[in-house]
Amino acid sequence: MKKAMKKVIALVMAMTMLLAAAPICTYAQEDGPADIVQVLPPPLHTVPMTMQPSIKEQKLGIIRTLLKYRKVTATSSNTKIAEVKAVKIDNQTTDIMVIPKKTGKVVITTKVANNTYTNIVRISKYANPVSSLKLGSTTIAGSKFSKTDTINLSYSKFAKKNNKFNITLKKGWILGIAQAVGKNIEDIQYLYNGQTFKLNSGKGNFKLVLTLVKQKTGKSVTMVVNFK
Repeated sequence: MKKAMKKVIALVMAMTMLLAAAPICTYAQEDGPADIVQVLPPPLHTVPMTMQPSIKEQKLGIIRTLLKYRKVTATSSNTKIAEVKAVKIDNQTTDIMVIPKKTGKVVITTKVANNTYTNIVRISKYANPVSSLKLGSTTIAGSKFSKTDTINLSYSKFAKKNNKFNITLKKGWILGIAQAVGKNIEDIQYLYNGQTFKLNSGKGNFKLVLTLVKQKTGKSVTMVVNFK
């Protein structure tokens, strides 16, 4: 059960990064094998990442090949700042996962066949962007997120209700993406501020995943609310 939820959350984080954190370029390389498709930020774009308190791995992008068993490798120019690994999802899909270690800039190099892709990642300290979060009739003080990016709430308290989602952010921050995530990927519901949602996947199988973006720098922070 936990493995299934981790896969869903990993996919959600990938989607949030692709949609909110950076411009994304998807194409098959003209000067390489036509079977290679990469979904990575453009090479000259610096990707902002955050030292998240609880979320240790962050997805940089995806490599997909039409031919099976293509070997994909990923390396970091400075493992003291960030480590990276190529995680095989299936015979044709590999996730490029970054593990921030401390603040700074690092170059991530991804290789598949004779093709090489480079991305610059800038890692910054965690900052709490939340002033308050209201779910239904329950108000959660922003201070709850001062030292953590993940909180747990009672599933039974919110079950079988239309729960209104409202978040108030600190100055300079905006709501990038809000997702109500069930057990399966098809259970994801995208939320806007003021929209209602229902818990639909049973105790321990539902959570909110929020991507909050600092307008000036593009820095993003992911917050997770588990319903247990």
